[in-house]
Amino acid sequence: MNLFGLTGSAMIGLCTMASAGCEDDVTAPAGPVIGSIGLQLEDDTLSVGETTELQAIIVSTDGDTLAPDGVTFLSSDESIVAMQPTGVAGVVLVTAEGSGTAMITAQAGDRTAVTTIYVRRASSIEVIPADTTLAVDDRLVLAAMVRDADGAQIADAVVRWAEEIDILAVTGFDNQGLAVEFLATSVGRETITAETEGLTFTVNITVDPSEVGSVLLSPDTLKVSIGETARLTVIVRDTTGAVIEDPHVVIFCGFGGEGACLTGNDFLIATYDATGLFTGGPAEGTVEIIARSRGVNSNTVHITVGSS
Repeated sequence: MNLFGLTGSAMIGLCTMASAGCEDDVTAPAGPVIGSIGLQLEDDTLSVGETTELQAIIVSTDGDTLAPDGVTFLSSDESIVAMQPTGVAGVVLVTAEGSGTAMITAQAGDRTAVTTIYVRRASSIEVIPADTTLAVDDRLVLAAMVRDADGAQIADAVVRWAEEIDILAVTGFDNQGLAVEFLATSVGRETITAETEGLTFTVNITVDPSEVGSVLLSPDTLKVSIGETARLTVIVRDTTGAVIEDPHVVIFCGFGGEGACLTGNDFLIATYDATGLFTGGPAEGTVEIIARSRGVNSNTVHITVGSS
């Protein structure tokens, strides 16, 4: 008997007759609470037309992984990055539509996560020629071909070049780096990499040991008057002493560049051509001349230019 004059069995009967009311008095356990949302992206850098998958990972406040039901995705710019469902909860297919940068936001409950995707114009880069063998003093022009996903060449692409060691000297390039000229300065093996928008292409350049044994420049001294001409003779021999026919020869004269003889005061005292023909003047003076073939230097010749 209780305070209300009912036995226990009578109270059970009351609950049985009003079962709905008894159930309402029972508090249902609370569901898991979303603590965080993470994003897993296969690749955050794409070329136009490429795709990648993006997956949302939902974690409860208790640290348990939850089913990613009800996750929504939003692209900041669908002209750059668009998304399509995959049929798997929490996973979307990301497609690169145009070059640029876009952010994707995933939301589950009151939690959000953001990831950034970069879409480059370029789909491929190639360097022509590829692996090449040179000799010292050879010149080589490397050209980079950058193409989009349709195979069309990107004429305004910007290319950067990197070398591992220093057996080549850069002697010329265009403003965008699409073509670079190198001069082989010493023997060895060089790896050169061209890069644009994260895409790379590597070529191997080998500079072989010179076959040149000696270079003789004659006569030892040369005197010319202003306006007169005189010729120097270059004889190149290989390591066995045999004369090399039609050798590769570069002439250096004083402080001048190619084809000009300058004194230390920048007076032009002579000009010359690739055959060794010198023309005196317009200034007077004396400078030193050497010839080089495949990294081997000749003896030094002095040329004096004076008035007649």
